[in-house]
Amino acid sequence: MNARERVKRALTFSYPDRVPRDLWTLPLALNEYQKEVDVILKRFPIDIERAEYSPR
Repeated sequence: MNARERVKRALTFSYPDRVPRDLWTLPLALNEYQKEVDVILKRFPIDIERAEYSPR
């Protein structure tokens, strides 16, 4: 099951193979602990990507 299918199933209560993962980090954490964050992301890849936008 890929990330998109996993998220769709979770949102419709259709029992995905596991709970979709996301890692929300503050910019300071990324600046100070980039190597550690990379290790976490390599072991536990995220399923939910961030959408960037700029308000008008």
